[in-house]
Amino acid sequence: MNKLLKLLLFFICLTLNVHGQTYNKTTNEEQTAKDILKSALTDTIQYNHINSKYVILKDTAQAIKFAEQILFKIYGKKLIKNEKPYSVYYIDNYWIMWGYLPENVEGGSFLIIIASQGGKIIRITHGQ
Repeated sequence: MNKLLKLLLFFICLTLNVHGQTYNKTTNEEQTAKDILKSALTDTIQYNHINSKYVILKDTAQAIKFAEQILFKIYGKKLIKNEKPYSVYYIDNYWIMWGYLPENVEGGSFLIIIASQGGKIIRITHGQ
């Protein structure tokens, strides 16, 4: 088999493995990961099992837990916990949540907006 044919077969197998989600240990897994990411970002066909129609954040408790995991990593658990009680609203399939500053404390508080369908973070900020 010539090199071109071998290369073509390799890419066909890689494509089938990426879309069929059959992953085997390879010598260059980082390159495989890069190829999978590139494919996921450029494909026009929807391969995700969780898409924008699947509601993953169904109630206030789930939305808070999800948001806190993200906010704690970015801003620190202590800072975010000090901004309780949070305001949490569910409007048009989005969770909008923000914190409050304790009385007599200067600075800002967080704001996060998360799509309940798919869990995409629409906005995340923290005032100064």
